Amino acid sequence: MNSAEERNGVYYATPASGALKTGVSGKDGMGTITAGTLERSTTDLAHELSEMIKAQHAYAANTKVLSTLDDMLEELERL
Repeated sequence: MNSAEERNGVYYATPASGALKTGVSGKDGMGTITAGTLERSTTDLAHELSEMIKAQHAYAANTKVLSTLDDMLEELERL
């Protein structure tokens, strides 16, 4: 990672992350904290859902191919 290392969902400072900076919200270049708001996501839900459906269809198709192949091999063994 570029600035912090993540282990088990916890971020740790590394030499690349720089010095720790603490302060008061909204002062000296610090960000602000607003209660009762939601963070906006950059995820395109429609795109992600479409990709998930495509992956699910590909998985189902591959499962059918393997099942058919298994049936064919069983038939060859009987001959």
